[in-house]
Amino acid sequence: MKKLILALLFISSLSLSAQVSTPGTGVNWDLDSLVANFPSAFSLDTGIYYQTDDLIVAKNDSLILDNSLVWKLDSGVRVTVEARATFRSEGNLLLGIQMDISAFDSTKTFDGFRFEDSSKVYINNTFFSYGGGLRVLTGDFEMINSEVSYSHSKGTSTSGALGFSRGKPRVIGSTFRYNAQPAMGAGANSTVSATIKYNLIQFNNLNNANRPQINLGPTHPNDTTRIIGNSIIGDTNLTKAGGISVSTLLSGFSVNAIIDSNVIADNRYGITMYGATYGLIRYNTIRDNDSEPNPLNGGSGIALYATNGPVIATRNEISGNYWGVTLISGATINLGDTVAANFNEGKNTFSNNGNGGITYALYNNTSNPIRALNNCWTGDTSATLADAENVIVHMVDDASLGEVFFDPIWKCTDENVSTDEETASTLFSMYPNPAQDLLSLDLQEPQTIRIYNLTGTLMNTYTLEAGHTELNMDLKSGLYLVKTSNGGQTHKLLID
Repeated sequence: MKKLILALLFISSLSLSAQVSTPGTGVNWDLDSLVANFPSAFSLDTGIYYQTDDLIVAKNDSLILDNSLVWKLDSGVRVTVEARATFRSEGNLLLGIQMDISAFDSTKTFDGFRFEDSSKVYINNTFFSYGGGLRVLTGDFEMINSEVSYSHSKGTSTSGALGFSRGKPRVIGSTFRYNAQPAMGAGANSTVSATIKYNLIQFNNLNNANRPQINLGPTHPNDTTRIIGNSIIGDTNLTKAGGISVSTLLSGFSVNAIIDSNVIADNRYGITMYGATYGLIRYNTIRDNDSEPNPLNGGSGIALYATNGPVIATRNEISGNYWGVTLISGATINLGDTVAANFNEGKNTFSNNGNGGITYALYNNTSNPIRALNNCWTGDTSATLADAENVIVHMVDDASLGEVFFDPIWKCTDENVSTDEETASTLFSMYPNPAQDLLSLDLQEPQTIRIYNLTGTLMNTYTLEAGHTELNMDLKSGLYLVKTSNGGQTHKLLID
C-alpha cells in the first residue's frame, strides 16, 4: 500500500468544527498515515485511534482499513467520502481482523459517515456504534458481516442507520440493533434496488416513529429490491415500529420487490406494500405482529395498498397477527390460482390471526375479485370450506366488496413428504434458538455438524456422538446456518 507523509492540514473557516482533507492525489490512506499527517485531528494511544475533527476523503483518494483496529470519533465528528473516492474496511473474522468504529463516549455520539454519489464503498467485518448512521448517496455500496448499532437520528443519516439514495446497494449477513431510526431506509423519490440478505434486524426504530425496520421506497423501473432470509424482530414496547415496507406515494415511480424466506415477528405489522408494480412474497414466517394496541391502526401480517400490478403470495406462514392479509384502496393479490397464465400453488398457512374475538385470515376491503385457491385458512387439517368462509371477509359479508375465490382449500400438509426427510428431521434437534453462549443438541445417531456464516464461510465443525451435547458457540451476534451430515439438512441459528 502506498502511504503519504505530507503534513497537510486544511481547516474550514465556514464550519463550526475544524476539518481535514486528503489532497485528492490518488493516494491510499490508512489511519496511521492520517495520524502522521494530521496530528491535530488524529492520534494513536495504547492501540486506539482517536479523531477529533471532521475528515474528508477527497476525490480520487482512498481510505483503506485492513488491519484490526479500534477507531473512536469525538462528539459531532463526521467522515465524508467524496465522489470518485474509495472507502474500504476489510476485516476477516477467521483471521481475527475486526474493525470497531465508535464514539469517544456513548453519551457523546459522533455525526456519522457520508458516502457521496460515485464513491466506492466496501465494508466487511466492521462494527459501527454510537454514531449518526451511514448516509449512502452512492449506488456502489456493499456491506458484509458487519454491524450498525445504537445509531442516533440527528446525524448524517436520518432515514435509517443505513440511508440509501440510489443504485443497487448490497447488505449481507450483517446485524442492525438498537438504532433510533429504521435499520435501512430510502427516500420517497429515491430509486433504490437494494439486495438485503441474511441479516439480523432487531429492536430498531427506538424513537418509536411510524416507520418500519426496513423502510424502502421506489425501485428502478427495470430492477427489483430483494429482501431475502432476514430475521426482522421487533420490540413489542415499540408500538409504532413495523417490519418491512416497500412503497411509493408518488406517481410515475415503480415498486418491484421480492420478499422471500424472512422471519418477521413482534412488530406493529409484518409486510406492507403501497403502489406495488410487482411483488413476490413467499416462504416467509410472519407472526405476532400486533404490538400496536389498536387493531384499526396496524397488526396485519401482509397489508397491500393501491397496487397497480401483480402481487403473488405463496407458501407463507401467517399467524398470531390481528389480521392475516388486508387489501385496501384497490389493492389486489394472487394467493393461489390454477389458471396457467397466473398460476400460483398458494399453500399459505393462516392461524390465530384475529382481534375482538373474531378471526381474520383475509380481509378484502376492496371491490376487486381475489383468487385465493389452495390455502390453509385456519391451521387445522380438518378445516372445511365453511370454516374458511368464516375467516374471510368479502362479498358474502358486504355486497360492496369483491368476492374471494378460495375453493379448493389446502389441508395444511403436503401429501408427498419423503419418509427419508421425515426420518432425518427426527435425528437432530437444537435449542435454544435464539442462543447466546451455549447451544444444546440432541442427536439420535453420530453426526458432523458444520456452522456457516451467511456468506458461506465455514465457522466451526463438530463431530459428535449420539445423545445430548452442549456446545459453546463463541460466535458474534447474528444469523448462521447449521448443516447436518445426516440428511444434509440446513437449519437457521440465531446468536443473540
